[in-house]
Amino acid sequence: MVATGWQGPVAGQLLDRRYQLTHRLGEGGFAITYLAVDTRLPGHPQCVVKHLRKLADPVLYRQALRLFRTEAEVLQLLGRHDRIPQLYAFLEERGELYLVQEYLEGQTLADELATVDRFSAANTVALLGEVATVLQAVHAEGWVHQDIKPANLLRRQYDGAIALLDFGNAKFLPAVVETLPDDMIPLGTPGYIPPEQAAGCGTPQSDVYAAAAVSLQALTGIHPTAFPRDDQGRVLWDETWPQDTELRRILLRALDPSPRRRYPDAKTLLADLANLPYHRAAPPPSVPATPPQPRWPLAMILAGVGMLSAAIAGLWPRPTAIPSWQTALAQALARQQWAEADRLTYEGLAGPGLFENGQIHPTCTDVREVDRLWQEASAGRLGFTPQTRVWQQAPSSTAAAIALGWQDGQGRALVATRYDRPQGRWVYALPPQFQNPPTGHLPYTFRESEALRPRWHHWLTACLQGPS
Repeated sequence: MVATGWQGPVAGQLLDRRYQLTHRLGEGGFAITYLAVDTRLPGHPQCVVKHLRKLADPVLYRQALRLFRTEAEVLQLLGRHDRIPQLYAFLEERGELYLVQEYLEGQTLADELATVDRFSAANTVALLGEVATVLQAVHAEGWVHQDIKPANLLRRQYDGAIALLDFGNAKFLPAVVETLPDDMIPLGTPGYIPPEQAAGCGTPQSDVYAAAAVSLQALTGIHPTAFPRDDQGRVLWDETWPQDTELRRILLRALDPSPRRRYPDAKTLLADLANLPYHRAAPPPSVPATPPQPRWPLAMILAGVGMLSAAIAGLWPRPTAIPSWQTALAQALARQQWAEADRLTYEGLAGPGLFENGQIHPTCTDVREVDRLWQEASAGRLGFTPQTRVWQQAPSSTAAAIALGWQDGQGRALVATRYDRPQGRWVYALPPQFQNPPTGHLPYTFRESEALRPRWHHWLTACLQGPS
């Protein structure tokens, strides 16, 4: 399959005069994956480099090239999600194609399942719920993953959350085809691929089927291909796990060979899971509470400055006195000087003084006080609480950005920032609406990269609702 005489990259090789390969992580039919370090950033953080293999078969190579480019496109769009790797670079060097993405430290579900007999019902529900949560975000952006399997699900080391990997088989929903092209082989993995996807018509229901097949494997300890099937293709697993429970009903529906009888999407599946008494069960393994490696937003990499953490979770001790910036903020808000208040909020909560080891450390106490000041000055229209309310109610991150006035209906940015090197700080390229701002429009705190929006609002929600 590999072209004769082809030699792939070797450990120690430097790509783009930046990414140094350290060792090979693995390889598939189309690509070889390496662990690498970014030599241009402080601390030389780790990253993953995928290299497209030179294939002797021109038909297979055309498909591999198409899938490789698709993965880069999907990661660029979806990498802002907390559970999906970010795209750092897509480059060509000496006629070879490389994809550079975020390195997530942890254990794949395939490795985890090899060490346990089976999951409890509660932990199976937790697993299915986590996978469905990520899929909901993928489907909301118009994509289908098409290769959900244990090897593509990774339990992060620092918090035990499930992340979704390998978007090489992903498909944009409007690109549905009725039959496979002559040069296209079926995408997916036996046991996890439903009939319609095998025929080239993968849909969100196909991802639901695969997620349920993974959960069935975790629950029973049996690979999906080992189960007998009836003449309609239905998996016969009742005798293996005969309990008459709501979980059984959910899995039977999710694994129905007919997509019309399946859950229409991950969102509907999540709603059903939420009715189970143990749907919030903790993940089975005990994971160390070590902080994550910082995520390096693409905009910051291109600028070559600053660092932001993958998880805004550290809390500093409460101040014993009101900080001067909060006093100035209260005065600016009392005069409804929204631009000045926005600046003070950003510099107070996420300014250079709060960066340490690539992490941001605002306290929940400060966040709640800032939120209170903004809401009081704007009759509840501005602040973190109305912002997170819009974020929670929107069907996708794009819809939230549009509702908050940060993007228009065509996806163009209405608020944007850039790094000003002479000033050594981030400034607005397109400032917010400081005159009559929409509900939740201000304050705008994540100036370094819009990729932080989902994570920032997830943290804000927990901070505003949780204890001090």
